[in-house]
Amino acid sequence: MSAPPKPPLFPHLFVACARGALVAILLINLYYFFGASGFAYGGKSFSFNREHDKQLYKIDDRRAFVVHGGKYFSAAVVKYGDGFPLFRMCGACQTEGSIFNLPQYKKGNWVYTNMPWLKGPAAYNLETEEVVTLKVPAPQNSKIDAEDVPFYTDHGFTFDESRKLDLEKIAEHYQPISTINEMCVILQVAAFIIVAILLVIGLILLPFGLAKRRAAAKP
Repeated sequence: MSAPPKPPLFPHLFVACARGALVAILLINLYYFFGASGFAYGGKSFSFNREHDKQLYKIDDRRAFVVHGGKYFSAAVVKYGDGFPLFRMCGACQTEGSIFNLPQYKKGNWVYTNMPWLKGPAAYNLETEEVVTLKVPAPQNSKIDAEDVPFYTDHGFTFDESRKLDLEKIAEHYQPISTINEMCVILQVAAFIIVAILLVIGLILLPFGLAKRRAAAKP
């Protein structure tokens, strides 16, 4: 005569919920890592906000261009460093501080903006790391000629299209490096919290399941 089946260690409802949660975590992360813009479930759409994704392009071991995704190009020169080990699935490097926001043009080792009246650096030398801040009065129509800025004139800076900084020029001269993005971190943290909750609940339920099995094993 065969022995009766052992009682389950965990309630069927917990097992079903845990399995569903783990499958959902796996599928969502696969969608994200394979480049999906989001997913739909139950008639609702969930976006991964790819327009906020960024990519680091290495200048040296401390500095990089960070280029943001989305419809409109924008870049900055930033400091970067190793990311937190927990998020290594998301990439290896993260930004650690800004050096020069919104460089719009490049000549030689210099990057510069066409809005030098704004607060902050107006030009930055990628080789010497010289940061240049200028006192330029704001123009009436929010446009300025390079000839109106003595520093620009001295260095031959112009606002010609050929000098304009874009993704193609950055990618041509600088190597992309593994970059941690915020949405990926959010997904990993959410997965970690859900798995941790399931483990805690499982540890709470486990003694009850073991007790049922011991009781069922008694003659």
